[in-house]
Amino acid sequence: MTTLTCIADYLSWTGFSNVEKIELGKLYVPYLALSIFMGVDMFARLERRISRASAARAKTQ
Repeated sequence: MTTLTCIADYLSWTGFSNVEKIELGKLYVPYLALSIFMGVDMFARLERRISRASAARAKTQ
């Protein structure tokens, strides 16, 4: 969330050229993409684990 806030902030700066903003984007956007990927991956893993635990519990009852 903080990386997204930083991106939104530097995009609003008026004292810097678009080229400078693109260079900052090259630093910040990969971190944002990585964190989104990690969040989606972890959500999928947790969802699978919860589904398996629910299925196992249903079999024993």
